[in-house]
Amino acid sequence: MHLRRNTVRYRVQRAVELRGRPIDKDRLELEIALGACRRLGRAVLAPSPVGRDGA
Repeated sequence: MHLRRNTVRYRVQRAVELRGRPIDKDRLELEIALGACRRLGRAVLAPSPVGRDGA
């Protein structure tokens, strides 16, 4: 898979915005979560019952 540098930069920034905190603060937890997503697929990507806006 080939991704352009700006695409990666945009996606990382978008992840930071959605999480509400920098990625480097809990990098280990994030890497474990990404590994779980890779192995288990969509089953671990269920939306939160609260929603994205926190309401």
